[in-house]
Amino acid sequence: MSFPLTPPPDTGKEPIDTPIYLIPLSKSARFSFQLQANQKRLAPSTIPSHISDLEDLGPVWRAGVSNALRLAPRLETTSYTLGSDNNSDIVVQTKTEDECWVNSQHCQLIPDPDRATITVSNTSTTTFTVQNMDERDPELEISPKQSISISQRKWYLTLGRGLKILVIVLPPDPDIHQRPLIQSRSSKKPARPRSNDKTAPSSTPKKTPGRKKGRNVRSRNCQGHKAREPVVFTRKINLPIPTRGESSRREEIITSTDRTRVFKFQHYGTVVAAKESRNAGSNSAAEVWENEKAILEHLKGHQHQYITNLINYDEPLRILYLDYIAGMDLEKRITPSGFSMTTEDQKHIIWTDISSALEFLHREGVIHNDVKPPNIILSEEKAVLCDFGLATMGPQEHYWGTAPYVSPDILVDEKRSESGDIWALGVTMLFVIGLIPLPKRDWNIKDITNSESRALFSMNRWLQEIRRTCVRIPEKFSLLRRMLTESREERITATQLSESLTHRSHLKVR
Repeated sequence: MSFPLTPPPDTGKEPIDTPIYLIPLSKSARFSFQLQANQKRLAPSTIPSHISDLEDLGPVWRAGVSNALRLAPRLETTSYTLGSDNNSDIVVQTKTEDECWVNSQHCQLIPDPDRATITVSNTSTTTFTVQNMDERDPELEISPKQSISISQRKWYLTLGRGLKILVIVLPPDPDIHQRPLIQSRSSKKPARPRSNDKTAPSSTPKKTPGRKKGRNVRSRNCQGHKAREPVVFTRKINLPIPTRGESSRREEIITSTDRTRVFKFQHYGTVVAAKESRNAGSNSAAEVWENEKAILEHLKGHQHQYITNLINYDEPLRILYLDYIAGMDLEKRITPSGFSMTTEDQKHIIWTDISSALEFLHREGVIHNDVKPPNIILSEEKAVLCDFGLATMGPQEHYWGTAPYVSPDILVDEKRSESGDIWALGVTMLFVIGLIPLPKRDWNIKDITNSESRALFSMNRWLQEIRRTCVRIPEKFSLLRRMLTESREERITATQLSESLTHRSHLKVR
């Protein structure tokens, strides 16, 4: 279980520098933040923030503010680990025996600079808590291997008895970052609402049931028994973790969506593509990531040249390390009016290579379920099919995918099959050869089950447009008509298509 926040729409803008500040609130946290290993992250004397009422926290936060740490997300920084291991990004140690036992890796903070959010992931063996200080919400328990995505507010992070931190996530506003956290003595504080003002929210936090003075509500989660050995949270990855050090660096963002972001990685002289889940705290995002990992692991032994192959993965950070393809996806190769800019040779390369990729996938029992221009990368010498997040092992009933590329089979049978991939490639090729502009999503697939829905009307109208377009297909691309046959039984298979394209005399040898 996790507690996701709904992500905002992807704006396509450059990532926003949205620092996160950690202020130690307990003696053990202050002791840890003063360690030499943490000094490189020490915040400047004037800490920018949009919050002007931190004085309400009293002397506790004032004692810790001089030891506050600043985490500034950058392209080369994927996450920050908190733990007792000296290799942790933030080293956390116990000061007395009355405090909790800190695992080698106790917690991970995964920032998303585009959204001004941070995912807090529990990589320890004990439960800890997170609490929204602004809203005075109840504490949320984060069990081992669970995570939560938090937005721009003030949050209490209680990693265990005696280890409490205030997390401040700033909003995406550069002007706000210039305001000081510590107000000058001459500054006037906003007037507090009077107690008899019924329209004003109470400044007194609600008491949590069971809370006793001076005692942590969740102290049962971390009892401080040193009989338990620290547990190292292992990553299933053969390469050194490519997020730190001079030998690894992120060079550029390749592509970005609401769900994922792909970076070009330079790692010990080898270039790879790193695909990370942007909403790591979301159950649906986690399921898609796990599904893609499982599908690519199933295919890993074959290393097909026309699909993105899995090199390794980092499960805690939900990152897949893939072959890097030096090229652009087909969605980026368009004119201002939305038509494809591919040459004649490139059209045949795309058709032949992706047909070969589908023939391989279907032979291995995999259905892609999301063949479309954004998921096809074209380099100088080949076309590659990518993004297996919606792929399945064999036919399954679901309403995933992108509406304009979903075959009419779904109108009579919810079970998606290999023939649906052929239809999707057929629609993609209509775009590639210039008969239609880049299709735009106009309806939700799941809504077509309602016979009176706008979605069903939109899909039928789209199918009519496909029929009209098929009449205009040039003779050299006549196989497209067999790909876009509405009867799945009569539609050409990937094997038949790949063999036919390979032996077509008019195809040029590369």
